[in-house]
Amino acid sequence: MKLAALAGVVVVLLACAAAADDTRIGTIKTLKGDAHVIGPDGSVAAAVGGAVHQNETLETGADGALGLAFIDNTTLSMGPKSRITL
Repeated sequence: MKLAALAGVVVVLLACAAAADDTRIGTIKTLKGDAHVIGPDGSVAAAVGGAVHQNETLETGADGALGLAFIDNTTLSMGPKSRITL
């Protein structure tokens, strides 16, 4: 019985850890030029209103700029040729 309870706790903890990687930590609010979001599934073009997640990388091109609002209402502005991993 104790083993089954322990196994249940482990399953819940692993599910929470997996969900934490998918949790939105911010939203793209402004975008100009070329910018991409790079995650585990590859690179996608950034879009206003798009969610960003922990461990994703944001990258702007030579003509790119991006404004991001985090869930705690802090902001981040990126200019041309910038790269940051969240």
